[in-house]
Amino acid sequence: MMEKSTKKVKKEDKKTEEALEDNSVKSVVDLTAKKISSKKPTAETDIIPEPTNINEKKNPSDVDIVEPEEINDYYDVVSFNWDETTYNTTISKKFANKKKYEIPNPKQVKAFIPGTIQKVFVSDGSRVKFNDKLLVLEAMKMKNNLLAPFAGVIKKVYVKQGAQVSKNEILVEFK
Repeated sequence: MMEKSTKKVKKEDKKTEEALEDNSVKSVVDLTAKKISSKKPTAETDIIPEPTNINEKKNPSDVDIVEPEEINDYYDVVSFNWDETTYNTTISKKFANKKKYEIPNPKQVKAFIPGTIQKVFVSDGSRVKFNDKLLVLEAMKMKNNLLAPFAGVIKKVYVKQGAQVSKNEILVEFK
């Protein structure tokens, strides 16, 4: 009985090899389907898979084509030049509407946090040295001394004692 089953397996293996030599994918699929269907389940846990058609499978690298109108709802198309080559790319509307970066003006002293001005030590036209106290800004129950970043003359003081200031508001300007 063992000899008969091994002979059947050898015949099926030869058929599979012949199909591979012929480069016939369909015949290989047919042969494997026949192998699977010829086997009978021996227990309740054995499941016979259905043969699949290769053409029905979707390639994972396939990309869905999106209409240009749909892209323009969420993205802006931008062109730029680099090394004498023009490139087109898309950026999101959120990125396009983002606040542009400004180079900080070293002559302006701004509030780094919202708070209240407790005391002002300088006035318009005052001469200050490096690290002289300009004013005291109270924020979150802490009193912060704002110091002169360099020696110079005060052009204008924009705040008074007791004033509420917001973040990045100009407090003092140098000439």
